[in-house]
Amino acid sequence: MSHLKPARGYISTDPKPLPQAETRLKRQPRPLRMVKYVPTKRLQYSIPIKKFEFNYDHKIKKKLSKNEAIIQVDHVGLNGLDWKIKNGFDYSKETNVLDLNSETCLGTEFSGTIIELADSMDKDLQYEVGRKVMGVYYNVHNGTLESCIKVNLKSHLILPKPLEMSEELASGTMFNLLTVLQMFRNILYKELDTFRANNSNILIIGGSTGTSIMLLKYLNKLVNVKNVTIICSLDGAEMLKQIFFKEWEENNWNFINYYETSSTDELMDLIKTFGKFRYCFDFVGGEQYLSISNDLMKRNGYYISTVGNTESNYSVDVYPETYVGSSSNGLLSLASNFWKFYYYRFQFDFTFNKELLLEANDLIQNQDYDNESRSLCCYIGEVFDWKQYEEAFRLLKSQKAKGKIIMKVELF
Repeated sequence: MSHLKPARGYISTDPKPLPQAETRLKRQPRPLRMVKYVPTKRLQYSIPIKKFEFNYDHKIKKKLSKNEAIIQVDHVGLNGLDWKIKNGFDYSKETNVLDLNSETCLGTEFSGTIIELADSMDKDLQYEVGRKVMGVYYNVHNGTLESCIKVNLKSHLILPKPLEMSEELASGTMFNLLTVLQMFRNILYKELDTFRANNSNILIIGGSTGTSIMLLKYLNKLVNVKNVTIICSLDGAEMLKQIFFKEWEENNWNFINYYETSSTDELMDLIKTFGKFRYCFDFVGGEQYLSISNDLMKRNGYYISTVGNTESNYSVDVYPETYVGSSSNGLLSLASNFWKFYYYRFQFDFTFNKELLLEANDLIQNQDYDNESRSLCCYIGEVFDWKQYEEAFRLLKSQKAKGKIIMKVELF
């Protein structure tokens, strides 16, 4: 029977177990959730250890209130004010003037791109995601040396970046331009016709600073200014000659070396030739020229100082000045009793001002960028990657930078 096939259903061997699926828990993908925060990288200053370091802990909520925006920063323009803010934190910590947090992020000026906008915006704000902007931003504990910042377009001084202006130029222009415009709007608003007549003698002390360069450009745009005496270093004068070559050759522009012991005598000789000054813009401070101001200034002239009677020193100057008290009130009292001119202690106003922004926007959007002596943008001295912050801060603190210091912020 061996040649016969087994009957159907007959199993000649033991049955094999049926394969069973392995029983184990499987991870189910959870549904996508909205990202509620924008992660940032920022250059932070810690007060207890008095040290700068990069920090990743600060997160920006994406839930925005009316007129708010999140801006991705690409470049930051450094100003002396930034270091004064750092000194202010040191001072407040040591004297317990204010109960501040233990860290801050520096930087007040920037250029960047809008990456988030609030759902509710005022109709006069013509912004959209992806728009390049430039501006000035001040917050006690936050600064622009951060990959992203949250701003209010109706509280901070921000404008659209002109297409022709580079990101580097945009990041260093707004602070100096708004400083000059605030001077004219708040102090010299009655003097515009006199400036346009172009027959006034102007003195600039500290002529190679960013604000003084912007002032000269603004005056050139207003009128081809003829009579200017500039006190600055020899290197600063060479830089100014590069920017204002035509004006330096054709007009009555005089240079006095700030570091020469005979600088005061040279100034008095110029006064004998060309007469006293109607306007003096002092970006250095100190009493060297203030002490002889009655001999320098015409009756009812304007002496405007951004520093005061104490010479500017970024190593010790603080912001806000209320920490240590300001000397401006005493100077105004002296001016009213002894001086024959008007003395003003100017300080930048961070308050939102729509008319000021409209004027600035009109100036920067409609200009010839090929004419450097009249183009209202900063003059760049050096550009640093923000990893080189120690070198950039060292140059800023030295007060010997020729042109604006720009820091390139890493896209994070």
